Order: sequence, then C-alpha cells, then structure tokens
Amino acid sequence: MRTRIAIATASVLAMGHVFVIVSNAWSQDCPKSAALQSALWQPYRSPGKISVRLSNTILLPQSNAQWSLFDTNGMVSVPIQSVEYPSVHPPQGPDYGGTALLIPATPLVLDHVYYVFVKGLTFQYCPAPSGTLSPVSIGTSRPKDASKNFLAAVAKSRDDSDFYFAPTIDGASGTGASYTLDTKLQFRKSLLTAQFGSGVPYRPAIYLAPGWDLKISSNPKEDGNSVNFLIPLEILSPVDPLKFPAFSRVLTAIISRPGFVAEADKKFHDVNGIFTDYEYLVLRGVGNKWLWLSPEPTVGLETGSNLKAQSAGTYPQAILRTDFGMNTVFDFFPNPSKRKSLLSLETAYIRRLLLHPEPVYTQDSKGNLILNGIGTQPRDHVTVKLNYSLTPYVALTGGYEYGELPPVYTKVDHKYTFGVTFQGQMQYRPGSPK
Repeated sequence: MRTRIAIATASVLAMGHVFVIVSNAWSQDCPKSAALQSALWQPYRSPGKISVRLSNTILLPQSNAQWSLFDTNGMVSVPIQSVEYPSVHPPQGPDYGGTALLIPATPLVLDHVYYVFVKGLTFQYCPAPSGTLSPVSIGTSRPKDASKNFLAAVAKSRDDSDFYFAPTIDGASGTGASYTLDTKLQFRKSLLTAQFGSGVPYRPAIYLAPGWDLKISSNPKEDGNSVNFLIPLEILSPVDPLKFPAFSRVLTAIISRPGFVAEADKKFHDVNGIFTDYEYLVLRGVGNKWLWLSPEPTVGLETGSNLKAQSAGTYPQAILRTDFGMNTVFDFFPNPSKRKSLLSLETAYIRRLLLHPEPVYTQDSKGNLILNGIGTQPRDHVTVKLNYSLTPYVALTGGYEYGELPPVYTKVDHKYTFGVTFQGQMQYRPGSPK
C-alpha cells in the first residue's frame, strides 16, 4: 500500500513538475514583445512582394491575422491583395513558419516609406491571437542602373505630386480669354527611413526634394508671380499608434518642409531669396463609400531678403511672413484599390501675414509692373479645382482662383479655368536582376 501511495505521489509530483515546466515554457515562449522584426521590398519577385520576418514562430494557418499597409506620404492605406506564409511541415503537430509575404494590390512608389501593421497573429505556445504589433518600415529605392524602368504612379493632388503639368484656358473679371501653364517637377531622394515602435529608437523619415514650381499666364495682368526654384528637405514624423492610440485616430503624421526658395515674377523683375518652413498636419481622412474627405491644415514661416527690386525702396526691411492655410481633397465614389476616384474636388487656401512691409503691383497691357503701394496687409490666395479622371494620371479640370501670391502680389481676380491636368509620382518597376 505504501508503495502504491509513494508511486502515486511521485506521479503527481512528476505531473506537477511537467505542468510547471510546460507553463514556464509557455510563459517564456509566448512573446510579450513579439514584433515584426524586419521587412524587405522584393520588386523582382512577380508580382512585387514584401517579405516580413517575424521575431517568433507562428502557427499556421493564420485565419485571424489582419494585415495593414500604409504609405507614409499622407499615411494613405495601400490595399493588400493577398498574404502568403512559407511553412514548415513537421512529422507531428501543426505547420509553422517565421515569415509572411505580402502582395500589395498596387505597385509601391519609388523612394517612399511604408509601414506594415498586423493584428491577430497566433504565435507558437500562445493561447490567443496577439494584439497589434509594433510596426516595421519598408523603404523603396531605385537602383542606379534602372533609369529605363522609371515609371509613373498615382498622386491624389498637386501637393503630393512629383510631376504636375496643367495647361488651361482662362477667363477673369474684365479680361478676355488667356492661357496659363501651371507646372511642378521635383526629384525625391530618400536620406533616412523612419522607424518607431517598442524596442527601437524613434526617428522620422527624411527626403531631399529639389525642383521647381512654375505658374505663368499669357495675360499680362494676371499671374505675374510664382516662379519658384526649390531646394527643400521633407521630414515626415509619423504619430506612433501604439504609444498615442487616441491621438493617432485624428493625426497620422506631421510633414515638415524646410528649404530655400528663389521666388520671382515671370520676367524676373523682382526676385527674393527666401528660407521657408511649412508644417503640414496630416489628419486622418473621414467618409464613406460615397465621399471621402482628406483635410491637411498648414502653418508656415517665410523669411529672407530682396535680391532684385522692380522699384527702389520697396523692401525697407527684411522679408518676414507667417502663413496659415488648409488643403482639402474631396473624393467622390472613392476607389481604394486604384487610389484615385473618378471625380474629386481639390481646395487650397493660404493667408500670408506680412510682419514687414512688401510692395503690391499691378501690370499694364504690356506686362510692365506698376507699383500700387507698400504695406503689411494680409495677402490671401484660394484655388478650387474639380477633376474628372480620364486615366489615373490624366484628368479634365475646371477651376477657380482668387487672390495674391508673392513676390509682386498681382491680384488674380475671380479667374475661371478649364483644361487638362497630368500628375503623378515616381515609381520604379525593375526587370530581371542581372
């Protein structure tokens, strides 16, 4: 009897030890700090894939996993076509793996930073699906020998376009028909990719984006302004949704654009050298399947000096301005898979508060500048543009413009336009590796 009791006791103790060992292994192996360890863009794999390496082993299949992909340029959601899990098939037990392959529904854009989020992964030795894991960033870059594969990608508005070309036919108060060319071109080079999340130091993404921003008209009384050559940086600071969950539901990122600008009228009669710093608050879009609203408030500072004046004594002090504005895009019947709606309305408003006096000009019938006065009254400018997309890159547009732009602040007086707009971002689609 004593022998049986001893054996039973030993069995219970052994089971207890096994339970403790299993429990300890379970608690140790169930990763409280599980994360997406790294991600790699693999454009050579057809279709282009994102390989995500996990910090711990996962069980397969992953029916509860919810993956999300965001372009940090505006924190736009990129649809995911499918997710694959390379698996290991053991002789006993369920399949398991350590990586995931994401296939985006649209190609990734060159020199952008993307973030991958996942919720609901089931890790080995864990009883329940995980919460949202710390995200991982993916940078895209163009190899030096890939100039032949430098293609276009969709842009939502003029503000996020790398190239923009919009010839229009115009009419304004008291004038006949005229023609305007509104164009923008910039080259975006990634200098530093962003990272955030648990266990890694926070850092923003930094880009170099030199280019020009040009707007000229055949009407000598309109648009005698807005010839800008830009050497700006772009610093994108995403709001970490894990550290600031409530805040990130409203604000997704802050984009800073400090840089040097040479601004002039179209005949270079008046030229200013300006240092600018604009802060764009990328608010989370709201809407439904009928209408999607994407607002972006802006604040800025402009300071510099006049390099060439049309009239002597028109800049008694250094140039100093503070700016406030709002850019908003209304997408009607939005199509997330194409990142471009059939019909959209872009609005842009900016108010410049002049802290030091600057001149105001009008133009005669020959395009000569005529000084109206010098002062610090606020200068406003507003544009409204309705776009009907013919293709993702080409749209028929109708627009309205009113206000004054530096450096000569010639008033654009209730101008109505109609034309065609070509816009997009730069994308790399490589061929087979050598």
